Amino acid sequence: MRKKSILTAVFLTVCGLCTGCVGGGAANTIEISILDGQVETQICVAEGETVEAILKEAEITLNEDDVVTPAVSEVYNESDGDIVIDRCVSVTVKDGEGEATSLTVTGGRVSDALEAAEISLNVNDVVNHNTEAWLSEGMEIEVERWYGVTIILNETVFKEASADGDSAAEEVSAVETEASEDSMESGMEVEVNATETYVVTQASTVEELLSEQNLSLGENDQISLAGSTTVEEGMEISISRANKTRITEEEELDYETVYENSSSLYTGKTSVKQEGEKGLKQYVYELTYVDGELVDKTLISEEVVKEPVDEIILKGTKKKSSSSSSKKVVSKKKVYDCDGSGHGYYIITYSDGSVSYEDF
Repeated sequence: MRKKSILTAVFLTVCGLCTGCVGGGAANTIEISILDGQVETQICVAEGETVEAILKEAEITLNEDDVVTPAVSEVYNESDGDIVIDRCVSVTVKDGEGEATSLTVTGGRVSDALEAAEISLNVNDVVNHNTEAWLSEGMEIEVERWYGVTIILNETVFKEASADGDSAAEEVSAVETEASEDSMESGMEVEVNATETYVVTQASTVEELLSEQNLSLGENDQISLAGSTTVEEGMEISISRANKTRITEEEELDYETVYENSSSLYTGKTSVKQEGEKGLKQYVYELTYVDGELVDKTLISEEVVKEPVDEIILKGTKKKSSSSSSKKVVSKKKVYDCDGSGHGYYIITYSDGSVSYEDF
């Protein structure tokens, strides 16, 4: 900037002289703009001077490899337009944590140096100089790599269904939920809530990014990319949490049937002394869901909450006695006392062929 102010003063002085010369009949002069990177110098010179002489008059020094258009040896013509100086400068470019690269660039801007170093910028990258700034000798250009990454966190949630079948507004705590497996289908809804978070990071790997974002993985959690994967612009990382709930399943226990002999019942007859009752056993399971899918079912405890009651059946053992109604008397023969005892007896014959004796 100091040089520009000096040149401006020279320009004003020279222009004043030029105006006087033109007015006094001296040689014709022309006004020229010299573009030297970010510096623009305007100067009045006499017609027919070489570019080299014009630059000397403007106190502009060239380095060995600088390129001037028109060439310094040419006589400047007003039709040539501006004199443009492309400076040849040595710069270094460092890409993130990589090694610095030394470059020689002629007449370029920071963006040209990046292109020469084969460095492409992403939308979130930061350069320590404006990419449209002109290069200067010894300039150090540093690129900080920042990556825009979307993290998708999938959580399985469990909701109790209301009486009309709609899900209750409140989510049920995963570790406190208890329901039978059937109720998981009818009385409990399993849903997946996906939360997307966009982050800008300098992490090199997925593992570093997770650490940076304080995201840890549980035993059964799943992630879409390995921890060693290199982070890239626009990357999406999906994390599916393993969420747990507990359910209670019930099992009916069959009762036993026990038989007892009963002398009060005839043979072949039975009677229920005690009705049987089924028992009840409960199993508590821990279910693990990932992305709404059951991936593990572990038995936590089991308990008989009601013992079964035996059914008791009485079996008759009493035998039926002979009954006159079951047979008929065919004959009854009277036999008188023949031994002087004064008593006799009857010989009774029945229809079934049996015989009995009866005293008289």
